[in-house]
Amino acid sequence: MGGRVPQVVLLIVVCVACVSRVAAQVGSVVVATQQQDWAGATLSFAIDTTGSMYDDLLQVRNGVQNIFRAISEQKEIPVLNYALVTFHDPDVNLATLTADQTTFENAVEASLEVHGGGDCPEMAIGGINLALRRSLPRSFIFVFTDASAKDYHLKGEALSLIQETQSQVIFVLTGDCNDQSGPGFQVFKDIAAASAGQIFFLRQKNEVSEVLKFIEISVNARQVNILSVETRPGRATYAIPVDSSLQQLIVSVSTNTSTGGNVRLPDIRLMSPSGREFIPSVDLGSVVVINITSPVQGWWNLLVDSPLPYSVRVKGVSLVDFKIHFTVASGTQRVFITRPVEGQPSFIVLQASNEAGFRLVTGMQLLNLAGVVLHDIPLNWNTSHPYPRIAHPGFEAPQQLFYVRVRGRDHQNMTFYRLTPTPVRPGQPSPPTVIDWLTDISGELGGSVQLRCDYRSLVQANVVWFRDGVPITTVSRNDPRFLVLADGKLRVSELSLDDANCYHCQVVSIAGNDTGRPVCLEVLQPPRITQPVAGTCNNSAVPGSSFQLQCRAVGDPTPTVRWEKDGVRIASTSRVRIFSNGLLRVRQARFSDNGRYTCLAENGVGTPDTRDCYTQLMTPPSYTHVQDATAIVGSTATLRCTADGSPAPQMTWWNGQDRIFNSTRITSLPSGQLIFHSVELNDEGPYTCVAANPAGRRSSTGFLTVHVPPQIVVAPNPLYVLSVNDEFRLLCVANGKPDAS
Repeated sequence: MGGRVPQVVLLIVVCVACVSRVAAQVGSVVVATQQQDWAGATLSFAIDTTGSMYDDLLQVRNGVQNIFRAISEQKEIPVLNYALVTFHDPDVNLATLTADQTTFENAVEASLEVHGGGDCPEMAIGGINLALRRSLPRSFIFVFTDASAKDYHLKGEALSLIQETQSQVIFVLTGDCNDQSGPGFQVFKDIAAASAGQIFFLRQKNEVSEVLKFIEISVNARQVNILSVETRPGRATYAIPVDSSLQQLIVSVSTNTSTGGNVRLPDIRLMSPSGREFIPSVDLGSVVVINITSPVQGWWNLLVDSPLPYSVRVKGVSLVDFKIHFTVASGTQRVFITRPVEGQPSFIVLQASNEAGFRLVTGMQLLNLAGVVLHDIPLNWNTSHPYPRIAHPGFEAPQQLFYVRVRGRDHQNMTFYRLTPTPVRPGQPSPPTVIDWLTDISGELGGSVQLRCDYRSLVQANVVWFRDGVPITTVSRNDPRFLVLADGKLRVSELSLDDANCYHCQVVSIAGNDTGRPVCLEVLQPPRITQPVAGTCNNSAVPGSSFQLQCRAVGDPTPTVRWEKDGVRIASTSRVRIFSNGLLRVRQARFSDNGRYTCLAENGVGTPDTRDCYTQLMTPPSYTHVQDATAIVGSTATLRCTADGSPAPQMTWWNGQDRIFNSTRITSLPSGQLIFHSVELNDEGPYTCVAANPAGRRSSTGFLTVHVPPQIVVAPNPLYVLSVNDEFRLLCVANGKPDAS
């Protein structure tokens, strides 16, 4: 949805019971605890599907697309869901109730099929009542028929539902069974008047598409009611205050009866403060709609001259609006209701949508349907004060339909009017009604969800939640994850698999209770790869052979698995195939198949899970060489072995049949070096290096030659005494390797 204006709850409490019971209540102030959304309603169509409506239905089908387009262009979406009710004698059906525009359009195509024809009247009131019951408060109900109502005896239920929901019912009539004086047609007038709706009586069926244009411009999240009048034939001028917050002005005037024959059409003129006259957006004679964007601030004048009874509706689009509630005293507690209760002291509660959008409220008035002031309630409410001051002793609630009009001034000191969206009539409280428009929902494991319990009630009600028929307070055992919010929503946090169940709410009030249908919660699990286990997915193959990688994942919904190689998605070919069970198989492996293979599992919940596997193509060692070495006894000697292969071969050293392991004097390194520390003579000899990898092995032998430094073992006598001419010999014997000389 679009952004919402922060709500400031401001309460004006004025007794609307009899004067004798009011004196002790004057000046009291009630602090509101309820917060309500200001945007979001149901757009409902109640449509007659008899054969004579065929042309009308074709226009409705085309018009729905235009209406949706207009709604989608608004910054704030005014409609939370859509309802389609069809009726013909004797059936009334809810064809669809959905929050999805495409689903609704498909339902319109499928459901708007004509049935029979020629019968008159039809079951229109039953269709209206069904639409009202299944719609959210302050909704828009558009009725299309060419017949009067057969079930006019259901009017009482319709009027009661209108009082509870404050929804508008607008009739688009292309026929009347030739009996506009009968109760079957009069009920349309009564419902339109009670809901601040209108009757658009069309002379030609092809004019339906023109009326649909009115629906496009009239459905807005910030629509406010400025003027609403039901009046007799004649000439009248209506002064319309346009304040600085109004972004759009919509004026509609319609006669409540057909204008066929020689009856003169109404004369309707709208004049701006400067005297400029505006051309209607829709003009069908009996129906005139004038839509003005960015109207000039000031007093406008609407002139109407009609030979027939007519209704005037002036609406606007503004962030400044007020909700009117009533409260009934009950000890120290007060409850908020949509209309006063007969025989009980009631007080008006005024709730502002945007306190910063105006300067002050100067008063309230009660008006009858003709716009005549029944009671004037002066107030002095300056927004710099936290609460209003009451300046009127009180009054009796009129025993008739009446509007509550709020008067005030904006920051440019211009007067503004705001009316209740529908007129109000005192009545007895009836049991609450749960609005079953929610569908089953889902939440992510570990996340949170909120289950809504929308209901209508004339008196304050409490919401109790159940899981699988057991109260939440019993199921949760005060588990803080389960919380019933002040507005009746059930919030479930840190979702677990055990929370997947069906929930329903029960609304309880002093007038009775009602139970909503179960809403089932599905706990969705993000994907989790179970095979291969992280860190264990390394693979090797020999060129020309085959290899395969397996990926399995769990989750709800069941995840889909796909493979990527080095970040590029793999597509199945004749050599590389991906199976539905997550198996990746590669035939006739090539060196280009070396690299990182990534399995991705996704199911639309959370983020995809991934697992990397590394594959390497192998070749056996094809070259091994050991370089001979020579060392002197006592020194350090190193034999070096080199080899190729993929993967790089591991090298071990052997002396004959004996593998050489590391000791305190000899070290064999994986890199292929065999190191002798403090070389001994018996270390001399051949040594074989074996290079091996998974693809094969190869060996090479080198020779370690050990030299021993020369050492004199027999030294000549250091002293000889000889005579002249004597012979002598000196003996010197030495050892070494190679031989000493």
